[in-house]
Amino acid sequence: MTADGAVEDAPGPVRALLLSSLGELGDRPAQEIPPRVVAISVFALAVAVVAALLRPDTGATYAGFLWVLALIPAFLLSYYHGWTGAVKALAGGMAVLTLTEVVVGNLLQGEVDWWIYGGTTTVLLVVSLGSGMMAELFHRTGGGPGGGGLEEARRRDLQRAVEEGQLVLYFQPVVSLDERQTVGVEALVRWDHPRRGLLNAGEFVSFAESAGLLVPVSNWAMEEAFRQFGRWEAQFPGSSEFFVAVNLSTEQVRQRGFVERVRSLLAEHEMDGSALQVEVSEETLDEAGTQLAQIRGLGAHLAIDDFGTGYVSLGQLARLRLDAVKIDGSFVARMLDSDPDRATVEAIVKMSEGLGLQATAEAVESHDQYEALRELGCDLGQGSFFADPFPAASLEARLSAS
Repeated sequence: MTADGAVEDAPGPVRALLLSSLGELGDRPAQEIPPRVVAISVFALAVAVVAALLRPDTGATYAGFLWVLALIPAFLLSYYHGWTGAVKALAGGMAVLTLTEVVVGNLLQGEVDWWIYGGTTTVLLVVSLGSGMMAELFHRTGGGPGGGGLEEARRRDLQRAVEEGQLVLYFQPVVSLDERQTVGVEALVRWDHPRRGLLNAGEFVSFAESAGLLVPVSNWAMEEAFRQFGRWEAQFPGSSEFFVAVNLSTEQVRQRGFVERVRSLLAEHEMDGSALQVEVSEETLDEAGTQLAQIRGLGAHLAIDDFGTGYVSLGQLARLRLDAVKIDGSFVARMLDSDPDRATVEAIVKMSEGLGLQATAEAVESHDQYEALRELGCDLGQGSFFADPFPAASLEARLSAS
């Protein structure tokens, strides 16, 4: 089914069988394989099977000819599914030809020369790996069908996701460690991929950045967070007591007119600036400090994400008048077993207290971590110990019940 509710044409039986055998290994949508490629692949494999049934002997030369035919679909389909797709295509051909060998050998010839057949199979399997990887390399450098390569196919997939509503927001509660009360939520983008299911940001954000699509993805997430929070404030007046945190990228913040866009969204959704927390990396803090200061001037809170893994100086922290630091989850994960990591967390908490900043621990996954952070004086926390990210509808159900 398409984004507008229309039902797509179903593939024919041969095409459907071939596509399902490939699985979801490739990044190019399976239905984009040209019909001529499917036809050539099926024809080559069919010729190989027929030749195997009619072959007069078990000679290695003749077997090699059959395997060359079997390699044709593997090589062609690797343009669309990478070398792993080629191997899967070859595996299907191997199964068919092996069955043919056994049937013909047992029923017509009385025996199968496994030494010759096994040796030929092994050699050509290695050849298939090489041909598949060469095809993928050729395609990634822009030499495949259509000239775009797998990277271009992935880019189009993601562009389509932004345009057709495949991106969704999940929300993870941010909890006061002293009172165990939810004080905010962080908006986290997900991709509801039509074939691969729900993808976390870590599975596509890096590619989005390299493909030049990080800004549209980030803009969508920010605007959707504003829209959703405005809806909550209208439906549940008490929701104004907590904040929504959005992640901003460097390229996004440095867009012309970005600060005015944030101002416009606050007004459009009748949202007080204090209900917004923008979270940025240390790199963004360094490269877009002026714009961030202007956003903070709108009343928004400013937090450094994954603090402790970058190179920000204490001078920058004081100059930008931040509101919060988020302690990177890697320190939290190791703090119970590593004295240096516990000392790092404690130092960040004490520094935050001295600068008047809130300290938020990321990726809190156990009660012991929670207790240790609370003892150190950490203010807030988020992670699976409190709640995994959930869709907006789940949060609305919680607000309705409260």
